[in-house]
Amino acid sequence: MQPPKQEPVDVSYDYRKDSTGEAPHADASSPSLKAAHRALWNKELPTKKLLSLNASGPDYLNATIDGLEFALASDAIATSHPGRAEEVRNDVGPDVIEDFVRHGGTIGGRMVWPLRRIHKPTVNQARGTRVTISDRIDLTLEALKLWYTDSNAETPLTDVFNDYADWFAQFGVGKEGWEGFIDFFLLQDILDGSGSVRMFANTTPTLIPTDAVEFAKYLEAQLSFVRARNQRIFDWCIDNDVPVVGGKAS
Repeated sequence: MQPPKQEPVDVSYDYRKDSTGEAPHADASSPSLKAAHRALWNKELPTKKLLSLNASGPDYLNATIDGLEFALASDAIATSHPGRAEEVRNDVGPDVIEDFVRHGGTIGGRMVWPLRRIHKPTVNQARGTRVTISDRIDLTLEALKLWYTDSNAETPLTDVFNDYADWFAQFGVGKEGWEGFIDFFLLQDILDGSGSVRMFANTTPTLIPTDAVEFAKYLEAQLSFVRARNQRIFDWCIDNDVPVVGGKAS
């Protein structure tokens, strides 16, 4: 019997289209998004171990690495901060917001994080609820970089990363672990030429810009990253014989 045909990863696909439920949430209910995560992250880790993903259990995705098991959840990493920045969202207008959501919600704007019911908050929850991170992936990754490379550093997410240290250790330790994590998840485009995390906006006076012009620049900075990551994902799929559509070469 032939194995089921693998649907191509579409780097231009809006995962809201096949989300289900009374309040559709792509990270929870889009089968296309789950399939894309499996196609992209079911591969060899920087430590040469194999990350094997399946969706047969009660969790969103189940990862097995050398006998260790992890539950993973999908997370949007591009955000216009609905519910938190409504005034400035209204100022930039619904067309700008819809364009952002449409393009920011593609696979380049998605990530998976570990979760355990005994460890709360999860990475997803802490990113979204701690005001010193405010759901910004640039600040999240800056905190993760410090966690990997400076054992004395205290960040708003240090306690959460410590709870899930066994997951992050799968990518290596120290500087090599940080670089391994970035490379594995194809996040290189959030780094500048010196290896520092690019900030999408200033962190003062507020983490979320309140001026409409600055907020629009902040949204565009996120989209620039998402577009670059989508192309990187597309190229990686081509190089690794993973079916893919939607990139510049498609």
